[in-house]
Amino acid sequence: MLLHPWLVQLQLLKPDAAGCVLDVFAEGQQVAIVQPVVSALRSSPQPVLTRVEQVQWMLECLGKGLSLPLAHHALLRDCLAVCTQWLVGDTATATITPTTTTATTTASSDDNEDADATAADAATAIPTPDAISANKALFQPLLIQQLSVLFAPRQAATAEDLNRHAALCKDALLALQAVPSTHPSPAALDVLMRVVLGVTDALLSQPTGSSPLADLLGEELLACLFSVWLGILRSFEPSAALWQALSACMRRWVHRSIVLQAWTRVCVALTVQMIKIVNGTTASTSSSSEQQSAVGSAAEADTPHRELVQALPPHVVAPAWRSLVHLLGNPADYVRLGDAAPEMLHLYFQCVQRVVEILVARRSTWIVVRTKTLLREFHAWLLPMAAGTFGPAFAKAQALALGILCRLTTAPRCRTDTLSQSYLAQFYTLLLDGLQQDNLQQTILENSVDLFNYDLPGSHILLLPLIRSLRRLLCKAPPENEECSLRHAALLIASSLVCFLSHFRSVTLPDDPSAEGTGRTAGSLLPRLAHICEGALALETDPVNIQMLLNILLMLVLDECVNGAETTDAEAPGGKPGSLVLRATVAIAGYLEKLSWPLAVTLTAIETLFGFLPMLTTLQFSNASVLKETIVSLCNFVTKQITQPARRHTKALHTMIVAGFHCINGFISKCASVMHDDAIVRLVLEVTILGLTGEQADGSGSHNSSAWVITKGGPRQRYTGSAGPAISSPSFRVQEAASLLLKHIGTLGNRFRAQTDIDVVEKEYLLEGRSAPLAVANRMRYFVVDGITVVCVVLHTFEPGSLDGPSLTFISRDENGKFVWKASEKLLSEADRRLFSPIPAQSHSPTAVSDAASLPPRRLDGSGCAPQLFEPAC
Repeated sequence: MLLHPWLVQLQLLKPDAAGCVLDVFAEGQQVAIVQPVVSALRSSPQPVLTRVEQVQWMLECLGKGLSLPLAHHALLRDCLAVCTQWLVGDTATATITPTTTTATTTASSDDNEDADATAADAATAIPTPDAISANKALFQPLLIQQLSVLFAPRQAATAEDLNRHAALCKDALLALQAVPSTHPSPAALDVLMRVVLGVTDALLSQPTGSSPLADLLGEELLACLFSVWLGILRSFEPSAALWQALSACMRRWVHRSIVLQAWTRVCVALTVQMIKIVNGTTASTSSSSEQQSAVGSAAEADTPHRELVQALPPHVVAPAWRSLVHLLGNPADYVRLGDAAPEMLHLYFQCVQRVVEILVARRSTWIVVRTKTLLREFHAWLLPMAAGTFGPAFAKAQALALGILCRLTTAPRCRTDTLSQSYLAQFYTLLLDGLQQDNLQQTILENSVDLFNYDLPGSHILLLPLIRSLRRLLCKAPPENEECSLRHAALLIASSLVCFLSHFRSVTLPDDPSAEGTGRTAGSLLPRLAHICEGALALETDPVNIQMLLNILLMLVLDECVNGAETTDAEAPGGKPGSLVLRATVAIAGYLEKLSWPLAVTLTAIETLFGFLPMLTTLQFSNASVLKETIVSLCNFVTKQITQPARRHTKALHTMIVAGFHCINGFISKCASVMHDDAIVRLVLEVTILGLTGEQADGSGSHNSSAWVITKGGPRQRYTGSAGPAISSPSFRVQEAASLLLKHIGTLGNRFRAQTDIDVVEKEYLLEGRSAPLAVANRMRYFVVDGITVVCVVLHTFEPGSLDGPSLTFISRDENGKFVWKASEKLLSEADRRLFSPIPAQSHSPTAVSDAASLPPRRLDGSGCAPQLFEPAC
């Protein structure tokens, strides 16, 4: 029987000592013998071969036909059709036919396309001899060996001949790929693996570009190889010698990038399948989605391999995974590839990185064991590459190798699993050197988010360099259109550092030659970390990262409150105890006022301020200015949100407003001393009226045009005056939050009455844009009665030249609801109008309430004026 010579050279199969009987004839005579034999087989509707000897002689004719030159393309095609039909029957027919059509289309010939389609149809009708059906174990290995002859090199006169040859080889590969599904014998499976491995090595081991056929068939050869290998693993265990042969062959192919890519897809598919087996067969769709996102699109694109891997028995997956992961051997050997070595090593470590990412993402004991296996078996290869032993040309591979080491070393481990001191010393040395280089610093930060989460022995020597790296990264504005994953990883490290430094605050750090002083402890780095987070908060633009910074600041403030501040660090800003919470409170409140954060970030910031309140309570008497500044910023924040255009008023906006009101209420409750300041009281009351009415308390709203009457628990009713449209009313949520704040302000009256009497608060509002010297201002008066009712009186003074007389807006809010009405004067005399002229500021006294609330009506007799002094709007 004929056999590909490369299979003999690799000692995968032994040649037939008798050889082929047709070798004694010339090429023309061989064609003359094979052609009528194949035509008879193809045209006969019934099997004509009944004995084993007949089939054996016929196989020699078919084998010789498959070895003919490409000039006899039609005869090659017919021989292949007979062999594939006898080998797999109808199993591969549906798969082979479209491939033949596609390959023929590549030849760009309509006549050949019709001929190939006819040949495919003929192949489906070729009957299988009874002798083959009865002796399947005998003839399947022989047929598989015969197909290897088709891949032997031969001269292609034109590009069309080369494309035809490639199309025939693809059909043969599809037939070989379908053999495991026909339930062959173990001997046939062994021959199948050896034949596929041999023909693949014969083509892919050649230098890139030296074999056009190898360049055309590379992906199909690898797909067939791994499909056959995975298909056979379901029922047959390859021998150790066969695994070694596969590994030796693949190491000769690594100069082709498609080899590493195919190997990556298979390893990833096996890794995902292992995780599914560990988690159970009823894995949820969400976890499957997470796995697919973790491994990228490679596993998703390789559907045949994924299906074959899923069909493997559970006890086969783990050994197959381990064997396939080690197929390529030591990557340091790839340096021999010359100029292609850096790219090949980069691809290799990309595959290992994907496998590691999938394993590390799953925190189960079995996965921990597999991660430990990877670290134990790969660290000898990873350490030299991560150390940059091979020069700057391998910078990409060096960064990947260092990242893999970081992920494996910082991954969760069993309690009994301890890393050796020699390995940790080498690992820490790599990190200390890498943190000084920008490209390696990025890799270390992205892959070491769990560095301080599992108590690695000796990890405290990395604290100072790592914090300096965090400062260099976080304390500068992120470039535009840059992914925030690096800063996110840095913040995860900073978050773990807070707990680490607080727990091991008394641990002495190694002396730093670049800094003054010795004997520094881990706790002394907390102020520096706080300073970094404060600076990063001012520059960060990603919402998730901002929320993380706010949480870190809250943890730092809590630590300072419990353990006290340590300011021995020369690089950290010093300050009195409690300085961090004061700085953070003012900063966060200022950002709320000035920046337009989204809802999630705004709520996190307000929750953080609430978290600061217990610490601020103990500092309020010595730092009243900070509290006042914070309340002013919160009031300005609420005012800014309420005064947004109507099109921006959404549920999210109203949620932020309500949260702002609650935050103001919380600060007033915990720090009531700030209400000693009349300016703060006025500001808070103005914001409260704005929340209750939806209008500016300074008269800038549409008081002259309409009014709202909203009764608690009842429907809304709108009353429109004689001029202008109705004004907008805030939502019930905003009104309830403002009402709660107002009630609380009323209950605080007894607390600060001993120092100042603010039962009546007055403020002038100058009219903008008035150049006349007689321009006067509206006057507002707030009255808090019995701690639960607020009355706001707005006096709109008469302006010279105006047709309208003075007017008054009266707003009353209590537990039963809010009531607003307006009254205006018509044609008053000069004496009467003096009643509504600006009133000098009066001392705050209880009598002012009755004086302002009972403005005496004048000239009710109607002489010289309108018959009615006030016109009610409602």
